[in-house]
Amino acid sequence: MPNTSTQADRFEGVSTTGGHQSPQRHERFYFPDGNVIFRAEDVLFNVHCYFFQQYSRGLAGMFIAAQRDPVEGSSDENPITLVQTSAVDFSRLLCIIYPHSFAEAELTTTEEWTSVLRLAHRWQSDSIVDLVTNTLPRIASLVDQIALARQYELSGIIGPAARLLCIRAEPLSLTETRRLGADAGHAIWRLRERYRSGWNNRAAVVQEGDERLMQAFDELKLDST
Repeated sequence: MPNTSTQADRFEGVSTTGGHQSPQRHERFYFPDGNVIFRAEDVLFNVHCYFFQQYSRGLAGMFIAAQRDPVEGSSDENPITLVQTSAVDFSRLLCIIYPHSFAEAELTTTEEWTSVLRLAHRWQSDSIVDLVTNTLPRIASLVDQIALARQYELSGIIGPAARLLCIRAEPLSLTETRRLGADAGHAIWRLRERYRSGWNNRAAVVQEGDERLMQAFDELKLDST
């Protein structure tokens, strides 16, 4: 039978061959000296609880609860099960906690960083959320930045991304409007008209732009301040 795992699967260390199977140890994030075992889907991760206690208020609380049952998280047979958490998402978060290199980012796509953001937001990993907030403007489209900022309440992203979206030459596409949602799409359209009407006095438009944007998004309860 041919190997059906993809290059992405091998990078994540997660098999997608299908069918029910016993939990398998992650090929990268099952450390011999780890002291807590998590299970996400059918994948086991043996990691160091220190990092999660240090960087995640949500998981720190989970460890406190697990102390009532010393067996939980101590073996492959009794892992801490991460409910509604995909193995791929968790492995991407671990790429941040256990990087291959501090000089070069291992995750490079919006999809990968969205995985990190999803779990960091859920587990109240504030420093990792801050890292994602600083990274998204370099890798994500303006529309994705706004959509993710709204969904995960990221401060500091909506204003700059929305202003750039308003002053670009191309109008919003149908796909972009759907991604933003009707309310935000309408706000962007309205603000683009304001920018276009003041195009001959662009300096004044740019100076007033952020204030107008924040006022419009505040009306939609989108202001992240």
